[in-house]
Formats: sequence, structure tokens, C-alpha cells
Amino acid sequence: NDPASFLLSVRPDGVRLAGLSPQGTLFAAYELLEQLGVRWCMPGPLGTVAPPQKTLSLRFQETVQCPAFSHRLLQAIAMDTTWTRRLRAGGTSYGGHGLPFKADPKQQPDLFCQENGRPTWQLRVSHPEVLSRTGEAMLAFFRKNPSARYISISPDDGDGLGADPWDAGDVDPYTGEVSVTDRYIRFFNLALEQVHREFPDAGIAFYAYGRCMRVPVREKPNRRILPVFVPIDMCRLHGVDNPICPERRAVMQIIQDWQKLGCEVAYRGYFFNLADQGLPFSMMRQIRADLPYFKKAGIIGCRVECMPIWGCHAPSLYLALKLMWNPEADSAAIMDDWFAAFYGPAAPPVKAYFEILEDAFYKADYHTGNVFDFPHILTPPVMAAL
Repeated sequence: NDPASFLLSVRPDGVRLAGLSPQGTLFAAYELLEQLGVRWCMPGPLGTVAPPQKTLSLRFQETVQCPAFSHRLLQAIAMDTTWTRRLRAGGTSYGGHGLPFKADPKQQPDLFCQENGRPTWQLRVSHPEVLSRTGEAMLAFFRKNPSARYISISPDDGDGLGADPWDAGDVDPYTGEVSVTDRYIRFFNLALEQVHREFPDAGIAFYAYGRCMRVPVREKPNRRILPVFVPIDMCRLHGVDNPICPERRAVMQIIQDWQKLGCEVAYRGYFFNLADQGLPFSMMRQIRADLPYFKKAGIIGCRVECMPIWGCHAPSLYLALKLMWNPEADSAAIMDDWFAAFYGPAAPPVKAYFEILEDAFYKADYHTGNVFDFPHILTPPVMAAL
């Protein structure tokens, strides 16, 4: 039932394109063009490859395609760009920072978390007025958007969360900080109790991020709470298949822990080196492992933070959108095709460059991505080979 789904029918009597929505029909047209040899390797004219052909031919077919993930988004690359559309990005973005109303810590300090005797910028969700004002804002949102599945509610970005009686004292072994997930799950449950009297299917999408990443140990999440998993404090250099990376195994475990509580889970990770963005880095191997795993694990959608650093990241981001649509696709064939289309006769040495770069990170027993790790990853022999 995904509106992005389409049919491409090629018969002796003609070619037919049909989608479950105008977007689906558009994607059918893009599939037709790709079968005719057109490629969109990166945004803009430089990335557009349309080989001249005197004769157009298509195989007879009844091709039906549906996206593997409900949303397929690359954050920091606008959704309305022609390039992302042509690579079939789409769907609704879930999750975001902040509560759905504003207050001033100077005017109402009792509504905010406290640290060192002073209010922070984080609203104190155990305060009755914060709960009531959140419920009112949620009702206003769903009255205005009755077809919406979720409203996005999370703590504001950063810490400032202090301590709260609703916390369960669960300590995250990776950060050494007390998890605040129980506090927020209790708050979300109470807010949904108010909203469900009028909108019984309304949900809350929240960032399982930072001190909210771990599952609650005391509270049971309402079935309409969607954790949008953001492993910002976990390794970003390796894929889930990497045997030397305990943190990526922990990512898999946390996803499973949320699902054991009856939650669907969405993914909002990182397809760039967040710690030092400008240094050489490539993610094809990681993406090739992660996206098929996410599909098998039951992740409903992916909105992944990235940086459009096209010199290093173009092949990785192209592969990411291809596998968000179909994680069972042959990723090696996709990339062989991409290098040949984009680089032409230079494809073999450029592909070799990326293989050396990818191999260096895959074998590196470093996990933060910090600049201090890079001399141990991009060693003089690796640099000489590059």
C-alpha cells in the first residue's frame, strides 16, 4: 500500500506506467529511463549520464516495485531536489528535537530541569503543567493534521536534563550517564492517554538518542510510541557485520531491546564521519551491511544524517538511496555500474582508490572517528597506495 509503489509494463502493444500515487508513477518513469541507460550519479549536470542511442529497446516485462522502507531520506540533502527524487527518496520524516510548546526559563523556572540550582533549557516533563500543555499542543496538531500518524516530540538537543524522580537509575555502560528514557516514556504514555480520547491511533515519534537511547527498565511504552534510533554515541566507522566492532553489535542489541517491548523502530543514523567531516572517508561497505540488516531487523524507515561532500561521499550516498529502496539488490553490481557510468575509462583506478580507503576503515580497531585516530587508520602505506 505504499504510495511510492509502481508498475512498469512492457508488452508488444505498448509501454504502461502506473503508480499508487503521482509519485509512484514518476518513479515508474525513472525506472524506465534507468533501463534505457540513464544514470543520476550525483546532483547536477555533471552527475547526469544519458548515453546517446539511435534505437531504444526494452525487454517485455511486468515489473512491480515497492519500497523496502516507508521513508528513505538523506538529511542535509533537500528532499525536493531532482537527484533525490530520481533515486526514489521519499516518505514522511519522523523524529525531532523539542516539545510542541515553548516556555521561558526566566519567566517560569519551575517548568525546567535544574542543574546546580539553576534552570536549564530542558522542560521538566514530570511537571503537571508541562504534561497538560504538551497534551493541548498534541491535540491541536492532530486536529490540524488528522491523517498524521505521529507527532515528533523529544528533549531538546544537548544535555541539561538534570535528575528527576521519574528516572529509574539505569546507567549506560558506554557513556557512564544515567538514562532518562524511563522519564520520557512515562511522559509520552501520559500524554497519549489524553490524546487517544479523541485520536485513538495518534502516536509520538521520539529520538532514542543520547541519554534516551537505552530502553526503559521500569516503564512499558504505549504501542503508539515510535523510537527513532540515533546512535550518536556509538561507532560510525564500521558496519553491523564488522567482527572487531563491539559498538555496532550493541546497536543491534538496542534495536532488538526496543522491539521486545512491542515498539516499531525507525533509524536516524550517520552516513558521514560526524567527528571530523572533511577528512577522507567512505561508507559503501558499511551501507552494504547495515541497510539489509535494518530491513531484516524490521526497521520501518531510514532518515540518515549526511554531508554532501561529493568527492568522497558520492558513491556511498548513491548506494544508500538504492539500498533504501531495495536492500536485496546486488550492491557490487550497483557500484560497478556507478563507477563505469560516472568515471568512464577512469573507473578502474578510481574504484581501486575507494577500495583501499574502505579497507583501511574496515580493518581499523578505532571507533570514534576522531581526528586523533586518523594517523592510525590512514597510515603512510595506505596514503602511498591511495
